[in-house]
Amino acid sequence: MYDEAPSNVSASGAVERRTPGGWRLTHTEIGAIVVFWLVVGLLSIVQFSFDPRFGDPSPIWTPESAYRAIVFACWCLLTPVVFWFSHRWGPERLDWRRLVFLYFGLGLAAAIGLHLFQHALWNAVVTHARPRPVSLAAVLRGLHFLPEFLMLLLILAAGLARDYAVRYRDRLMESTRLRAEAVELESRLRTKEAELKAHQAEARLQAIRTQVNPHFLFNTLNAITSLVNEDPKEVNRMVNRLSEILRYTLTHSAEAEVPLREELRLVDLFFEIQSIRFGDRLDVRRCIAPDTLEARVPSFVLFPVLEQTMEDGGGSVDGRKRIDVSIRREDGDLCIDIRRSGSSTTRTTRSRGVHTDSVEPGGPGNPSAPAHDLRLDRARDRLKHLYGSDQPLSVDVEPDGSRLTAIRIPFNTEARGIDEASGRMVTSAQGAL
Repeated sequence: MYDEAPSNVSASGAVERRTPGGWRLTHTEIGAIVVFWLVVGLLSIVQFSFDPRFGDPSPIWTPESAYRAIVFACWCLLTPVVFWFSHRWGPERLDWRRLVFLYFGLGLAAAIGLHLFQHALWNAVVTHARPRPVSLAAVLRGLHFLPEFLMLLLILAAGLARDYAVRYRDRLMESTRLRAEAVELESRLRTKEAELKAHQAEARLQAIRTQVNPHFLFNTLNAITSLVNEDPKEVNRMVNRLSEILRYTLTHSAEAEVPLREELRLVDLFFEIQSIRFGDRLDVRRCIAPDTLEARVPSFVLFPVLEQTMEDGGGSVDGRKRIDVSIRREDGDLCIDIRRSGSSTTRTTRSRGVHTDSVEPGGPGNPSAPAHDLRLDRARDRLKHLYGSDQPLSVDVEPDGSRLTAIRIPFNTEARGIDEASGRMVTSAQGAL
C-alpha cells in the first residue's frame, strides 16, 4: 500500500492531489512474508535432518539447522527491501534498457555479496573449528552466486507484481471516486436547475395571479363607489363579500390547487356581488355533479372566466343575463362549462351605477370570432403551464349567439404540488419517481 495522502476537495470544489509521501507494507503483507519464509525455512531444516542424501538422520536442531534459520531470517528481512526497490525504480519510472542494467547489475552484486555472507556465516556457525577459505574469484568462476541471484529475481518479480496490483487498485479507486464525485456534482446541478425552474414557474404563476385578481377588484370597487349614495345597505353587503374573497385569496395564495368545493364558495360570493350590481336582471343556474366537489382545481381559476362573462354585453332584449355553470366528470377529465345565453351584438348595458361597453362576437365590431380577452389568455397560459394540455380553455360562439367557455383539466382528488423539473402538477408519488 502506498503511503499517499488522500485527495482533498478545496472550498472552491476543485480536487487537490497530494504527492506521494512514502511507501509501506500492510500488516497483512508483512505477516504473509514472515509466514512464507518461516514455512520455507522449516521445510529446509526438516529436509536436511531426515533426507538420506545428507547422511544419517540427525536431531532437528543442529548447527546446520541454526545456519539455515539465520539465512532464511535474512531473506525475510531482505524481502521488504527488494519490494521497496521495485517500487522506487519500477517500469513507470525508468525505460527498459536502464531497468535491465539496473536490475541485473545490482542483482549480481547483491547475489555475490549474499553468497560471501552465507559462506562466512557457515564458517562461523558450523565449521568454526575448521573454516573453509573462499575467494571472490572462485565464487565468480564457479557461479556459486546463481541461487542467490535467482532468488533475488523471484523476489523482485513478486515486488513488481505487487506494485502493479497496488497501482491498479489505487487507480481504480480513484476512478470510482471521481466518477462518484461527477455523478454527485451532476445531481446537484440538476437539483439546482430543477429548483430554479420551479421557482421560475411559481413566479410566473404568481405574476399571472397578480394580473388576474386586480380586474375583479377594480370592477367591484368601481361598483361600490357608484352605489354609495344610491343604496348604502347593499354597499355594506358588497364590501363584506369582497372582504371574504380577499381574505380567502390571501389565505390560499401559496396553494397551487384547491378543492372545487372551496372554489365554488368563491363563485357564490362572486355571483352575490354581481346580483347586487345587476339585481333581478341576472339569472344564474348551476348544474354541478356531486362527485366533482372534491376535485382539485387551480385556485382563482374561474374568476377571469366569470368576470369576462359578466362584462360581455350579450343578453336578452330587455338586458337580462342568463349564465349557466355546468361541472361534470367526463373521460378522466374535469369539465367546466360556463355559458352566457343571449344575442351577439354590440350593445351598451347599464347595471346599478356601472356602465359597460363591450364588442361581442358576431357583432359589428367582430362579426366572426369570439371576443379576445387578455384575462382569458392569462388563464389559458396558467392552465397550460400546470397541466401541459394544448387546449385547456376554449371559447366558442354558438349559432344562437350564446357564448360557451369550456375548461378541461385532468380529474384529480389528491393534493399535488409543482414538479421541480417540469413545473407541472404532480402527485407526491409521481414526484418521487
